[in-house]
Amino acid sequence: MKTTLGCLRKADTDFHLIEPGDRVAVGVSGGKDSLTLLVALARLREFYPKPFTVEAFTLDMGHVDGGVGMDFTAVAALCR
Repeated sequence: MKTTLGCLRKADTDFHLIEPGDRVAVGVSGGKDSLTLLVALARLREFYPKPFTVEAFTLDMGHVDGGVGMDFTAVAALCR
């Protein structure tokens, strides 16, 4: 996680991605890449000198055959 946080800080330093008061949206699919980004940004927020919030967004397109869509229960629990 230290490496990931370091990369996030460097990206912000280089490209000014986060401004104080920003609301950062993360599209969460439930896969390891989007969950890692969500957790890393949440941890970065705890000590970063620029205050910002993180919001997780999911999109359930439903099942192609009309069945039950995706279950984001675990993602919701992580966000709590």
